[in-house]
Amino acid sequence: MGVGELSAINGVAGAYTEQVKLIHIVGTTGTAVQKRNAMIHHCLGPNPDHRVRKMAFVRATSRLIPGRSTKRYPPTSAQRTAGWMTSILRLRRSIIIQRVLRTCLETSLPVYIFVPMDFVHPLVIPPAPSQPLDVPPAAAAAPLIETVLSELYSARSPVILVDALVSRHRATREARQLLDKLRFPTFSTPMGKSIANESAPYFHSTYNGKVSFPGVAAFVEDASDLVLDLGPILSDSNTGGHTRTIAAEKLISVHPHELVVRGKSFPGTSIRAVLAGLAAAVDTSKLPEVPRPDVLSPPELEVDVAEEAITQSWIWRRVGEFVRPGDVLIGEAGTAQFGLSDAEFPENLTYLTQIYYGSIGYALPACLGAAVAKKELGSEGRVVLVTGDGSLQLTAQEVGTMVKLGLENVLMWVPVNWGGGQRQSADAAAG
Repeated sequence: MGVGELSAINGVAGAYTEQVKLIHIVGTTGTAVQKRNAMIHHCLGPNPDHRVRKMAFVRATSRLIPGRSTKRYPPTSAQRTAGWMTSILRLRRSIIIQRVLRTCLETSLPVYIFVPMDFVHPLVIPPAPSQPLDVPPAAAAAPLIETVLSELYSARSPVILVDALVSRHRATREARQLLDKLRFPTFSTPMGKSIANESAPYFHSTYNGKVSFPGVAAFVEDASDLVLDLGPILSDSNTGGHTRTIAAEKLISVHPHELVVRGKSFPGTSIRAVLAGLAAAVDTSKLPEVPRPDVLSPPELEVDVAEEAITQSWIWRRVGEFVRPGDVLIGEAGTAQFGLSDAEFPENLTYLTQIYYGSIGYALPACLGAAVAKKELGSEGRVVLVTGDGSLQLTAQEVGTMVKLGLENVLMWVPVNWGGGQRQSADAAAG
C-alpha cells in the first residue's frame, strides 16, 4: 500500500516511461476494511484508498483479485448455488489474472495485481493446459505493407535507424530478419544498440543527432532520400539533445502501435506485425543497390599508451571487445551509457540501458534480475554491468543478494567523481 508503493513507484515509473513489461503484485488489506476505507497502517491519509489509485498514471491496468463471496443465496438450494458461485469466482480470478498479463504483453507497460489478505485461502481454477503466455500480433494489413515496400523499392539512397522500442515490444527477431534482407546502411540509436547485428557489413555506427561521429548525421539526414525508423524514442539523450533533423517527408516511422509514412499516420498497427509482414513480402530483386559509405567508419581515437589512468578514449571500446555473444550488458545511466555508444558489440548480445528516464542506481538491480532470469532459463552467456560510483551507492545492497543466490556476474565499477557535473552546473547557475 502507501509505504511500499511509494518506495516502488520510481522503478514502476521508469518501466512505464521506458515501455518495459513489469508485473507488480501487491498484498493489500482485506476486502471488508477496504470497503469502509478504514485507517490501517501503511495507508495514506484520512479515508484512505487501499489500492493507491493515485499511482494509476504509471500503470497500464490494475485489477483487484476478488476474495470470498459475501452474497446470500436462497436456502432451498444454498449448497448447490454456493458451489456454482464458488466455481465461477475461482474461474473469474484466473481470467482476471490472464487479462492483466495479456495487457502487460500487449502494451509493454507495468500492470498491478492487488491481492487482498482474505484471498490467501480461496482456490482458483487454472486456465487451459499450462503454456507460455504469448500474444501473437495480428497480421498487418497487406495494403500497408505494399505501401511501405513501394517506398523502399523506389528509394535511391535509403538508410535504416534501429531504436529501443523494437526490443521493448518483442520485435527484435522480426527486425533482424528484415535488416538481413534489405541490407541498407543501418544505424542504431544509443538506446537501440545490440538489436541490429553490429558485425554485419550493412551496419555502420550509432546515430545520435549532431553528437554522432563525424559524417554520420550528414549521411542520415542529408544524403538519404528515405529513412526507415524502427521503434523510435525521441528523447533528448537519444537524439543528441534534440539535434536530430530528419524531414518528415522522407521518414517512415514504425511505432509500436502506429505506422507513419511520409507524414501520413496509420494508427492501430503492431510493430511486430509490420516488421514481420515486410520481411515476408519484400522482393529483394526490386531493392536498390546502395554502396557502402566508407566515410562512416568510426574514427580511431588517440590513446596515450603511457598514460596510467583509465581514459574515456580507451575504456569503452575495450568493453565492446570484452563482451561475448550471448552476454547481457547493462550500462548505468550517465557516463557508462554515453560511453558505451562508442563500443562495437558482438552479434547476439543484449544491451540494456535507461537513457530516457535515467534513474541512477537502476542498473545494479537490473543486473540482478537479468542474472536470475538467465539462471532460471539455463541460457548461456554472462551478465556484465558497467556502473559508476554514485549510482553504485544507491543500490549496492543488491550485491549481497547476488552473493546469496550464487550469481556470477561481472561488475565493472568506473569511478567518475560522482556529483562533479552537478556541482559544476550548480556553481555556474549561482554565478
